[in-house]
Order: sequence, then structure tokens, then C-alpha cells
Amino acid sequence: AGLADVRVLPPLSTGRTAGYRNKGMYPVQAGRNGMQAGFYAAKSHRLIPCADCALQPPGFAGVVGTVCRFCDREHIPAYDETTGAGILRHIYLRTTAAGEIMVCLVINADGLPGGRAAEARLVDCLLAEQPRTVSVLLNINRRNTNVVLGEQYRKLYGSGWIEDTLCGLRFRLSAGSFYQVNREGAELLYETAARMAEVRGGESLWDLYCGAGTIGLSMLSPGRNARPAQVTGVEIVPEAVACAEQNARLNAEAGRIPPDAAHFFCADAGDAAALFAAADTGAAPAPDIVIIDPPRKGTTPELIRELARRGVPRVVYVSCDPETLARDCALFCASGYAVGEVQPVDMFPRTGHVETVVLMSREDK
Repeated sequence: AGLADVRVLPPLSTGRTAGYRNKGMYPVQAGRNGMQAGFYAAKSHRLIPCADCALQPPGFAGVVGTVCRFCDREHIPAYDETTGAGILRHIYLRTTAAGEIMVCLVINADGLPGGRAAEARLVDCLLAEQPRTVSVLLNINRRNTNVVLGEQYRKLYGSGWIEDTLCGLRFRLSAGSFYQVNREGAELLYETAARMAEVRGGESLWDLYCGAGTIGLSMLSPGRNARPAQVTGVEIVPEAVACAEQNARLNAEAGRIPPDAAHFFCADAGDAAALFAAADTGAAPAPDIVIIDPPRKGTTPELIRELARRGVPRVVYVSCDPETLARDCALFCASGYAVGEVQPVDMFPRTGHVETVVLMSREDK
């Protein structure tokens, strides 16, 4: 479907292959000698105990050990997905370039057994044994589901977020906000997206599926030769939209991006009718450039067709799934776009996964 001549370039890489992940999600189980944490075996929920993974930063193993020992002392049982009994489901960790750590325990309850006193002991234990801890939260997930995180968070200590540096900007990240797991790789990915977007200055740029606003705001960073006049971000997760708005304010106040250059909306980025209704009513400027970074399932045919109908000149597609990317590229071709070079970025070294960036350019009819 017009893809036979597409050129796939060699993957770009930072060269770093160990300790690059800034996020860890550790399921737990009851072991013979106490609580165990690790990772699921391929295509199963059979847990392999392993707190110290070469892809994770070294500090994560210590935090996992501290949490497991605390739960053993406090008689907090691991969740059993077969019976639905137990409390602790996952240990969820995030870290920054500076080494600060957010600790979030996913639990099958409204709080820890022992109430606020036990939760205070957890915080004291983490601060004593893991001094890089800056935020401690509980995530409440009482559903019988394979989805790891529930919708409700409770802050036990700290601000409830961590702050990282990316592309010369500062980003505050809540536990529920999407953020690329490889920070250095993300900078390489966003530089690739910026090159393909060919911002000349003064354009309106839409950042769809924007998460905490990282891609769109990076287009406004001080190091750019040309910056869009306006960035409009769209994301369906309210918590992520709040983070994106906060990140825009944070960097504008610091003088890193122009004031009022970025605005964010909570909406389904795949709902083309709702998106362009905002443009038609003046709530958002019509786009000259669109960047889409959808989840693994890809974007919607309705969005692709509406981008084509509106004649958007350039669409930069960032994908984490080559199969859905190929499907959507074929529809872009059928809708009047030329698919440019395909640039993989090795965001996940030592795995079989890549991120891929493709430029879709509108062909004159």
C-alpha cells in the first residue's frame, strides 16, 4: 500500500546498554523465606525472583529489598491473583538523572494493615535505608485485573512527584504520567522527531498523546534554531495533563520557553471530530505540524483521514510498535501522504523492542 520503497535506516543508539531504565515495576509473591519480588517469565505470570536487573539502575534493588523486609516484619502479605487475597501487588519505582527515587506500592486495599502508624513506619524505614527516596505513595488497585495500576493514589511522603531534566527543560512527573523509560534515549528520539518536523518558526504544532508534555515542550527548548509559535498538547489521562500544564509553567517561569507558548487539553487524541472542533471554534489554533506518539495499539483511522482532509502538511509519527506503525503508515499513504525515511531508535537496549520515527508529508493532489 505504497510502502514497498520505504527506506528503513540503521537504528540510532546512545551506546548505553545497562542501567538505563528510569522505571521499574516489580510484582511480588510469597516465598519460602518471605516476600519475593522479580519479573514475570515470558508470556506468563510465573514470577522469577530478581531484584537486581542489569537494565535497572543499581539503587532499585536496595529499595525492593527494603520494601520486602518491611512487609515481612509487618506481616503484610503478597497479593495472590488466583485467590484475590493478600495486600501488596507491585513495587513501582521511578528515578531521575540526579538519582532521586519515587516509591509507589500498589496494594489490594485502601491502606496498609496497621493504618497510618504502619504507613509512617514504612516512610521512616525507606528514608533510613534508602536516603535517595523523595516521594512515597500508595496506589489503590482492588480490581481482579492484569492492569497494574489503579486510578487512586495516596501520598505518604514528599511532594507526590519527582523532577527530571530532559532536552534542557525541567519536567515534574507524577506516578501516573507517561515518561520514556530511557531518558538519554528519549533525548535522541526527540531530536530525531524535531529534525523531521522541520520547524521553521511561527508554526502551530499539535502534540497528540502528549503524556506529561515532553515532546511538544522539547520543541520549545532554548537550544532550537527555530521554535513553533504555539504548542497544543492533547492527552486522555487527567493527571498527565495536569503535569504537562505544570511543566509548561515551570519552564516559562524559568525563562526556558516563551510564556503562553504551550497549552494542554484533556481529550482522546484519536477522536478527530472533537480535536478539530476545538480548532474550528478557536479553542486551539489549527495545526501546521502534528506529532503523534500513540500507545502500542496505534492511532485511529478517523484521525488519519481528518488530518488528510484538513491538509496538514507534516505529521511526525513516533511509534513503539512496528506492526501498528506499518498499518497506520499504509492508511496515511492511501490518504495522500508520502511516507519518508523510517528511523528506529534503540530505546530499549538488550531487548527486541525499538521506538521508530517516521515523517508523513502531504502530497499535492
